[in-house]
Amino acid sequence: EFLGRVDRQLKIRGFRIEPEEIEEDIRGISGVIDAAVTALKSFTGEYILAAFYVTENGVSSEMIDAELRKRL
Repeated sequence: EFLGRVDRQLKIRGFRIEPEEIEEDIRGISGVIDAAVTALKSFTGEYILAAFYVTENGVSSEMIDAELRKRL
């Protein structure tokens, strides 16, 4: 009996993605406490990759966003 995947691997636009690897990279950014990555259905019906993160107090989200774009 097949119960589903053991990992959380996602397939978006033909690419297989491991959310845990992206979450680990995001948590590696200075000032980030925690992160979560998932696939969301857009208004066009396509799946998109979404990342959410929590920062330490006083850390600017603009600074984190800039580092995310550079790193990922």
